[in-house]
Amino acid sequence: MFYEQFVIDFGSRFYRLNLKNNFTDIIFICVGSNKITGDSLGPIVGAKLKQKLGTNIAIIGTTETPVNYENIKEINDNIKIKYLNPCVICVDSAMGKNADIGKIIVNWGGITLGKAVNNGIYLESHINIKGVVGKDEEEILTNFRELTLVNKNIIEKMSNEVTEGINKVINSIVSVSYTHLRAHETG
Repeated sequence: MFYEQFVIDFGSRFYRLNLKNNFTDIIFICVGSNKITGDSLGPIVGAKLKQKLGTNIAIIGTTETPVNYENIKEINDNIKIKYLNPCVICVDSAMGKNADIGKIIVNWGGITLGKAVNNGIYLESHINIKGVVGKDEEEILTNFRELTLVNKNIIEKMSNEVTEGINKVINSIVSVSYTHLRAHETG
């Protein structure tokens, strides 16, 4: 149920964004830690996307090389230097209401890293994808404990859904763009 809504939300935002911009690259920044189960959604998605999408799309943040609070400023700076006009999409775990656990939420704009544990570095992006993995208790230590207690099966299920949804949307947009380009070349 959540998967279908995620694909619709991500697909419509990504399509509209691509219509208005002439992006040179697509970059997925998959944020989180592989040391805390509830915070590992981003790196697991990053590792899976690397296998699915190949080398045409930049994936930053995997289980081997996570993106976190300590290295995000350097990553932001490197993106600005290396890429001319990239479409940046963030993937991260989030805390929310009990009823939202398992939902994959798509929004415009960037994210603030470390929000659940009262830190805050803003990561610029065009679209952000957040998987709600636990209940937000609005207390730092309780949220940290909640992140450590998240069931690995939830993270695995959500990471598969996010990866498959992104793959489906990217492949359909690339296919539509290619077909449109070929029609102009032959017409």
